[in-house]
Amino acid sequence: MKLAIFTPLIGAYSETFIENHIKYLCDDLVIITTKIINNKFPNIPILVIDRINVFDKYSYKIEKKITDFLKKYGITHILVEFPPIFAGIFELNIRVFKLPIIAHFHGWDASSALKHEKTIKFYNWMGKYVNKIITVSEKMKQKLIQYAKINENKIIVNYYGIKPEKIKNNIKKNNQVCRLIFVGRFVEKKGPLLLLEAFKLAYEKNKNIELVMIGNTPHDYNYGNLFEKAKEFIKKENLENVVTLKGVLSHDEIFEELGKSDIYVQHSRKCPYSGDSEGLPNSILEAMSMELPIISTFHEGIPEAVKNGVNGFLVKENDVKHMAECILKLSNNLKLREYLGKNSKKIFMEKFHLTKSINRLKRIIEKQKWALSSLMAEKAINEYNKIKLNKWLINKIKELKLNNYFICMYGIGYGFQLNYPTLKYLIDNKYIDFIVDDNKRNKICNMKIHSLDSLIKYLYLENKQYKIAFIITPINKGVFFKIVKKVKLKLKNPLIIKLNKNLL
Repeated sequence: MKLAIFTPLIGAYSETFIENHIKYLCDDLVIITTKIINNKFPNIPILVIDRINVFDKYSYKIEKKITDFLKKYGITHILVEFPPIFAGIFELNIRVFKLPIIAHFHGWDASSALKHEKTIKFYNWMGKYVNKIITVSEKMKQKLIQYAKINENKIIVNYYGIKPEKIKNNIKKNNQVCRLIFVGRFVEKKGPLLLLEAFKLAYEKNKNIELVMIGNTPHDYNYGNLFEKAKEFIKKENLENVVTLKGVLSHDEIFEELGKSDIYVQHSRKCPYSGDSEGLPNSILEAMSMELPIISTFHEGIPEAVKNGVNGFLVKENDVKHMAECILKLSNNLKLREYLGKNSKKIFMEKFHLTKSINRLKRIIEKQKWALSSLMAEKAINEYNKIKLNKWLINKIKELKLNNYFICMYGIGYGFQLNYPTLKYLIDNKYIDFIVDDNKRNKICNMKIHSLDSLIKYLYLENKQYKIAFIITPINKGVFFKIVKKVKLKLKNPLIIKLNKNLL
């Protein structure tokens, strides 16, 4: 087997599961990615391409790059991590490569992504023509069946695994102070602020506990810097002596910290803003491998690893009070911690050992063969091409252009995810004059993304009295009103068109 792994990022500290796939799945592989943060694989051929949206196709230039790359290395199988990011490879594979292809889901791609009608349609299409779909929990599998109507026989649950040499016994613990630990990004679905609230309530009744938190908020996270908010909370509640924020650590350092700890805690929940959810957090499995009892939530795949009352305790999402009670119960009972911790190790060894996980995934991939007839392949391509442009929006923009409006689009991420072909059509045909977004690092359809200030500067230099029409694609009402306020502060009487999934 010669494997091509499509993965969004190389070197993301939070995605050790993908790193394990690259390290252990196959000796002969290549990587296709959208960004290299830290190249941990200098000896593996890597191709960097642009992200693509559902029901779009790669440009001729990118298609040629992918084709030349895969043919050069004689690729026989394709594994796609986070399928929506590489949606075009499924169409390209049917049309050009005709290789067995596997789609691997992990978290947001089977949670917040399911809010978008076009993504659901893409999953339904992909599910009919992909060889297999891998999920990391039974809950994730059921969601894809329920929302995307994917045939149950196409989906296989394969749990994450932890590297065997990192499985070791805990070092001797301090019997006077019970040490709790959390590892993960400081984002809403990990619930770090809820965890702090629960710890505060528990600490009020038991002063012999402490909390170590490892991780940070990603620089491109859209819902506030939760790491800084955690700092503020700790200071405000006078918890500096008992809560330690370690920031981002290496994996060896993380396991060292786990080895010093008594309880693993994580308040995972559905993000209230985006709907993003966990798959099955690797950090919980790592803690189980270190014989730690777990306190977490009834969230997504977590109950498939943490059995309530067997190797830890689970509470409902956002139930801070109950989590505090569980912290008190475990922190005050050394024998119970040891009992639950041994069960954690036992469950881990039975279900989440890396060798078992990797070997199973490898067998699944290796046994796949190209199974589409020429008629089925033609049908698949025709279905893919049937995505319709939104005539209402196109006619509305044409009408505004006839009335001499300067058309600006604000909020590319959500809008393009809703209906990329329609917006690409408008841009390619020069109906949209300017794109503004708070994230200015992107490039869409060869148009640079600008700041609102740069738009003002542009209009000033042009020295014309434009009538401005803003197409705004908000992810929720709060974001919409925030953008509207910002726009109205900068511009006089702009026409604002709000787009959502009902319009696109």
